[in-house]
Amino acid sequence: MKERSLKTMVYRRKTRISKPPIRRSPTQSSFQRGLDPVCNPNEFGLNYGKIELNLGGKKCIFENGDWMIDGRFQKSSVHVGKVNKRSEELTRLIEENNFLKLKVEVLLVLLSEIKVKSNQKEASNNDGK
Repeated sequence: MKERSLKTMVYRRKTRISKPPIRRSPTQSSFQRGLDPVCNPNEFGLNYGKIELNLGGKKCIFENGDWMIDGRFQKSSVHVGKVNKRSEELTRLIEENNFLKLKVEVLLVLLSEIKVKSNQKEASNNDGK
Protein backbone atom coordinates (compact mmCIF):
# COMPACT_ATOMS: atom_id res chain seq x y z
CA MET A 1 0.00 0.00 0.00
CA LYS A 2 2.84 2.34 0.69
CA GLU A 3 4.17 1.65 -2.78
CA ARG A 4 0.89 2.61 -4.32
CA SER A 5 0.60 5.85 -2.38
CA LEU A 6 4.22 6.70 -3.23
CA LYS A 7 3.51 6.18 -6.95
CA THR A 8 0.40 8.31 -6.82
CA MET A 9 2.31 11.02 -5.00
CA VAL A 10 5.00 11.00 -7.68
CA TYR A 11 2.46 11.22 -10.47
CA ARG A 12 0.35 13.82 -8.70
CA ARG A 13 3.27 16.11 -8.00
CA LYS A 14 2.99 19.20 -10.14
CA THR A 15 5.87 19.82 -12.43
CA ARG A 16 7.63 23.04 -11.75
CA ILE A 17 8.83 24.92 -14.80
CA SER A 18 11.92 26.91 -14.07
CA LYS A 19 12.26 30.40 -15.47
CA PRO A 20 15.10 31.03 -17.89
CA PRO A 21 17.92 33.20 -16.59
CA ILE A 22 17.60 36.92 -17.17
CA ARG A 23 19.56 38.19 -20.13
CA ARG A 24 22.14 40.74 -19.31
CA SER A 25 22.11 43.84 -21.43
CA PRO A 26 25.34 45.08 -22.94
CA THR A 27 27.14 47.82 -21.07
CA GLN A 28 26.51 50.29 -23.88
CA SER A 29 23.49 50.51 -26.12
CA SER A 30 23.95 50.60 -29.87
CA PHE A 31 23.02 54.28 -29.86
CA GLN A 32 25.83 55.12 -27.47
CA ARG A 33 28.35 53.15 -29.50
CA GLY A 34 27.25 54.71 -32.77
CA LEU A 35 26.03 52.92 -35.86
CA ASP A 36 29.04 53.57 -38.06
CA PRO A 37 29.72 50.32 -39.98
CA VAL A 38 33.38 51.26 -40.40
CA CYS A 39 33.86 51.19 -36.63
CA ASN A 40 32.23 47.83 -36.03
CA PRO A 41 32.10 45.64 -39.18
CA ASN A 42 31.53 42.39 -37.29
CA GLU A 43 28.32 43.67 -35.73
CA PHE A 44 26.79 44.59 -39.06
CA GLY A 45 27.97 41.52 -40.96
CA LEU A 46 30.33 43.29 -43.32
CA ASN A 47 33.36 41.18 -42.46
CA TYR A 48 32.43 37.95 -44.21
CA GLY A 49 35.79 36.90 -45.66
CA LYS A 50 35.62 34.40 -48.50
CA ILE A 51 32.58 32.32 -49.36
CA GLU A 52 33.10 28.66 -50.23
CA LEU A 53 30.53 26.43 -51.93
CA ASN A 54 30.58 22.86 -53.16
CA LEU A 55 28.32 22.61 -56.20
CA GLY A 56 28.16 19.37 -58.13
CA GLY A 57 31.54 18.23 -56.89
CA LYS A 58 33.22 21.51 -57.87
CA LYS A 59 34.57 23.83 -55.22
CA CYS A 60 33.51 27.43 -55.80
CA ILE A 61 35.10 30.31 -53.88
CA PHE A 62 34.00 33.96 -53.94
CA GLU A 63 36.91 36.14 -52.91
CA ASN A 64 37.71 39.80 -53.59
CA GLY A 65 34.67 40.19 -55.86
CA ASP A 66 35.51 37.25 -58.17
CA TRP A 67 34.29 33.66 -58.34
CA MET A 68 36.94 30.97 -58.59
CA ILE A 69 35.98 27.44 -59.63
CA ASP A 70 38.51 24.74 -58.73
CA GLY A 71 41.25 27.35 -58.26
CA ARG A 72 40.64 29.18 -61.58
CA PHE A 73 38.95 32.51 -62.02
CA GLN A 74 35.55 32.28 -63.67
CA LYS A 75 35.33 34.85 -66.45
CA SER A 76 32.28 37.02 -66.71
CA SER A 77 29.59 36.05 -69.20
CA VAL A 78 29.69 39.55 -70.73
CA HIS A 79 32.03 39.82 -73.70
CA VAL A 80 34.85 42.34 -73.30
CA GLY A 81 34.14 43.89 -76.71
CA LYS A 82 30.59 44.74 -75.68
CA VAL A 83 31.83 46.43 -72.53
CA ASN A 84 34.35 48.51 -74.49
CA LYS A 85 31.70 49.45 -77.06
CA ARG A 86 29.30 50.53 -74.31
CA SER A 87 31.97 52.59 -72.55
CA GLU A 88 32.88 54.34 -75.83
CA GLU A 89 29.20 55.05 -76.48
CA LEU A 90 28.86 56.40 -72.95
CA THR A 91 31.78 58.80 -73.36
CA ARG A 92 30.40 59.95 -76.74
CA LEU A 93 26.99 60.63 -75.20
CA ILE A 94 28.54 62.52 -72.29
CA GLU A 95 30.51 64.72 -74.70
CA GLU A 96 27.40 65.33 -76.81
CA ASN A 97 25.44 66.26 -73.69
CA ASN A 98 28.13 68.73 -72.64
CA PHE A 99 28.12 70.27 -76.14
CA LEU A 100 24.33 70.67 -76.07
CA LYS A 101 24.50 72.31 -72.63
CA LEU A 102 27.04 74.78 -74.03
CA LYS A 103 24.76 75.51 -77.00
CA VAL A 104 21.82 76.21 -74.69
CA GLU A 105 23.97 78.53 -72.60
CA VAL A 106 25.08 80.51 -75.69
CA LEU A 107 21.50 80.77 -76.94
CA LEU A 108 20.34 82.07 -73.54
CA VAL A 109 23.07 84.75 -73.61
CA LEU A 110 22.00 85.80 -77.13
CA LEU A 111 18.35 85.89 -76.06
CA SER A 112 19.15 88.05 -73.05
CA GLU A 113 21.15 90.48 -75.25
CA ILE A 114 18.26 90.75 -77.71
CA LYS A 115 15.82 91.34 -74.85
CA VAL A 116 18.01 94.12 -73.43
CA LYS A 117 18.26 95.80 -76.85
CA SER A 118 14.50 95.61 -77.37
CA ASN A 119 13.88 97.09 -73.91
CA GLN A 120 16.30 99.94 -74.71
CA LYS A 121 14.51 100.65 -78.02
CA GLU A 122 11.13 100.70 -76.27
CA ALA A 123 12.48 103.04 -73.62
CA SER A 124 13.93 105.39 -76.25
CA ASN A 125 10.65 105.31 -78.24
CA ASN A 126 8.67 106.15 -75.10
CA ASP A 127 11.05 109.03 -74.27
CA GLY A 128 10.75 110.38 -77.82
CA LYS A 129 6.97 110.60 -77.73
